[in-house]
Amino acid sequence: MRMANTVKISIFTMAVKILLFTALLRLASSDSCYEKLKEVGIIPTFAENVNSTDLKIIYPPDIPVECGNRISIATVAKTPTLTYDVNGACKLATVLLFGFGPVPVIGMPVLHWLVYNIPTDVLANGFSGQAGDARAKYIQPFAPDLEQRYTFFVYCQKHPVDVNGRIPILKRLGINPKQIAQENDLGNPVATNYLTLVLINGNPLEPKP
Repeated sequence: MRMANTVKISIFTMAVKILLFTALLRLASSDSCYEKLKEVGIIPTFAENVNSTDLKIIYPPDIPVECGNRISIATVAKTPTLTYDVNGACKLATVLLFGFGPVPVIGMPVLHWLVYNIPTDVLANGFSGQAGDARAKYIQPFAPDLEQRYTFFVYCQKHPVDVNGRIPILKRLGINPKQIAQENDLGNPVATNYLTLVLINGNPLEPKP
């Protein structure tokens, strides 16, 4: 009996150690991603700060977005699924996707997706456009370049946002996420993640000399 209890305690202790180790790895990975966001200029150019880099993004069939990883232009043709739990911080959320880099115009962000009033319980279980009010429908990232970043922001809303019509495609150039956040009292993003677009997975374009 004593031996059985000892084995149970050892298994429990090992399980606790594994959980702590996993948590530390996630924290280290999150910190590393935050530093990358600053290195590439996403912070503070488009947001003064972000609460978390743990926004889960999956492109069909099962391709994750992981802090600037390279994803092919064919993969991003379909709408991704975003998953994030705000842990009761708000009841409605905004999802925004923008591109920034040398294409199509150096230094000017391009709005690819903007949806307001997403119930946070939907977001916690996986959002792919099935809820909320779209101000700008999803347009896939289209400029493969190792200097081109495509960034997803999730904001907590303090109140519902009135959505009047859609933003025309030709007017999406030059819309800064900070401007959108300020106009709708969104504050800084609660979560983010970003990708680097390439022509073919595993065969990226080389950086410009």
